[in-house]
This record gives sequence, C-alpha cells and structure tokens, in this order.
Amino acid sequence: MLREALTPEAIARLDSLELRASRIVEGLSAGAQRSPLRGVSIEFAEHRQYTPGDDLRYVDWKVFGKTDRFFLKQFHAETNYCCQLLVDLTESMAYQGPASPMTKAEYAKCLAAAIGYLVLRQQDGVGLSVLREDQRPLLETSNAARQFRAVCNQLAPLTPVGEYSVAQSLHQLSRQLKRRSLVVVVSDLFDEPGQLIEGLRHLIHCRHEVIVLQVLDAAERDFPFREPTRFVGLENWSPQLVDARLLKQAYQAEFAKTSELLSNACLSLGIELHQLSTSTRFDLALYQILGRRGKRLR
Repeated sequence: MLREALTPEAIARLDSLELRASRIVEGLSAGAQRSPLRGVSIEFAEHRQYTPGDDLRYVDWKVFGKTDRFFLKQFHAETNYCCQLLVDLTESMAYQGPASPMTKAEYAKCLAAAIGYLVLRQQDGVGLSVLREDQRPLLETSNAARQFRAVCNQLAPLTPVGEYSVAQSLHQLSRQLKRRSLVVVVSDLFDEPGQLIEGLRHLIHCRHEVIVLQVLDAAERDFPFREPTRFVGLENWSPQLVDARLLKQAYQAEFAKTSELLSNACLSLGIELHQLSTSTRFDLALYQILGRRGKRLR
C-alpha cells in the first residue's frame, strides 16, 4: 500500500512545499536552516551526485578527474536540521472504517514517508522510530540520498501490533535523542490524555520542536453507527454488543472533551497539533498543513 500510494503524481504535488524548523536547531549550515554552532569539525561520510544549485565548494575534483562526473562530498553531521519521524503502529492503528480507503497505519506510513521525502530534498536529515515496546530507532538520522528508500523499505512491511503506551514511547524518545530536533509524531493519540501530555511536555523540556499529526478514521470522529453493533477492541478489549444509537451522544461528548484537552495542552506547550482524517488524501492534507505553516514562518 505504501509504494502504491507514493505515486510520482502524489510526490509532485508536494514539490513546492518545505518543512523547516521554526526555531534555530543544532548542527551545521549545509541544510536549509541557520545554525547556532560555529567551527565544528566534521568527518567525511560519502559522495552524492551533484544536482543544479548545489554548493560547488563541496565538489570532489579528484573524482571528477577520474570519472568526468560531478560528485559532492558529504560529511557526518553535515545537516543542521534533524527531523525525527515517530510513527504509531500499535494495534489501534489497524482500524479502517466502512468509508475509508486505507487503515490508519497505512495512512500514517504514507504521511511519514512523504515528510521524509520533503526533508531530504532540502538536504536535511531524517531519522525514523516506531512506537513499540522495545522502541529503538529503525533508522539513524541521515541526509544521504538513499535515506528516502530506506525509510520506505523500513515502513512498508510493518503491521500494527500490541498495545504499547504512546506516552511511554514519547518519554523514551526524549531520552534517546542526543541533539535538538524537529520531532514529527504520527499517531491516533489513543492513550490516557494526562500521560500523553506529560510525554509531549518531556520532548519540549528537552528543547525539541514538536509537530503532532493525529490520524483518525472518520468513523471514530463521527460515530455513524445506528444499529446494534458488535465492537471489537483492537488492544485486548473484549468484543461488546451495544445499541449504537444510545452510545453515540456519550461517545461524541467524550471525544470532543478529549480533543479539546489535547488541543489546549499542545497550544500551551507550543506544539502544532493537526487532526487528519484517513478519508482525505494524505498528500492534500500535507499540502494544506505545510502550506499554512510556510506562510506563518515567513
């Protein structure tokens, strides 16, 4: 599903967008951001092919003399801007409502891969982690040309499993990240709200910039069920047969209350929170979000 959704047409619709950090972050000045650091020694990592607009100072002329082709030298920590993608693949992300074209997990993977593409196109770095019990970075941060393929290859085969705490994963990521980063959390945020807010607060305390993309199915938001319905829990909840008409009002009131709580908390912490529906094309959703963001940061 990931490779089918990331069509050349979908990627082309995003080509006019950028994902920049709104604050100065750590690193050097090879990427799209300004850096507060000066005089940092960096170590050669690899070559990449020259593209129009690249800085000619980094051309490896010895390689040009041997191959008659232009290649740039790249260095460890070359980029001054690290984007950490944190994708929720717990079991609740497996849900797909009757009117949705894909599951929440498939939608989240498309969003993450597209964001990775945008950041790497800016020559900034991307790292990838997935919410799970033994959370470790799937991909260390890199701005190498091959990183986009690596992001897709890592995400594509993964399926939602388990009932791990989103909040706990945020705390764990806060401890793992060694440098200030732009952290993009892609999740349905199905966790205890107070604990979730504390996890987000931990990232802010560590001076990371945070964007949260809350992925929901339209049925989770609108509760369109009208008849006695058997609901099957995705994270070890036993099946429940209920009269959906009697449940709808209470469900929508609780949903609205939780959404307002998270929205107010993110606003007070300086966190961007965007609620996305899987019924909206992921590239269109990103275009709207990043387009508005780009205008605000100018």
